[in-house]
Amino acid sequence: MSSFKKILLLLVFLFLITFAYFGYRFLILKEIEISGQDFSTASVAAPATEDDCRDSVSGKMYDYFVLTDSANVRANAGTNYAVVTVLSQNDLVLKLDEKTVMPDLTHPMTRKEVLFTTATTTFTLPANMTVQVVDMELDTSPMARVSYEHPELGVLEARVPKDVLDLTQEPKLWFKVRTRTGEEGWVSRRLLSTLDAC
Repeated sequence: MSSFKKILLLLVFLFLITFAYFGYRFLILKEIEISGQDFSTASVAAPATEDDCRDSVSGKMYDYFVLTDSANVRANAGTNYAVVTVLSQNDLVLKLDEKTVMPDLTHPMTRKEVLFTTATTTFTLPANMTVQVVDMELDTSPMARVSYEHPELGVLEARVPKDVLDLTQEPKLWFKVRTRTGEEGWVSRRLLSTLDAC
């Protein structure tokens, strides 16, 4: 190895040692500077209080949250009642009461999205919405015709697989809840999950 390469390697080595030394010294100085700083005037974000987890009316802790993308809060227990408000995923609610009801198979909830197509537009109805069964077709047919009344587009119809609809005849559990904004109404139990910690 030539003497030029040896000198060059030595210089690189010395440079790295010097860089590491001054870097270390810089970090120590910064640590001393930070530890000696006066934080009495520094603004610190207030931590979330337990009040954020309590119902403002009763003072009880919220016990459920919305598990799905959204949940309709209805005037009474059942999908054929008017929607009072719509909750978003993870919204907190307090359970006030519960009721078991037999499902209305003429107005089932959707398990999946339903695409409605007209001559001029298309509309995608999200899951967990109520539709009206227009025709179940034959028992051997896997399809059903449903309708949905859109507030702007009017009555829309679509032919969907029956497994898109919740056609189970088992009793459904509904919870009367109060939302964080103070609204009260009924939500299907299957759209909620237990709140372990707020």
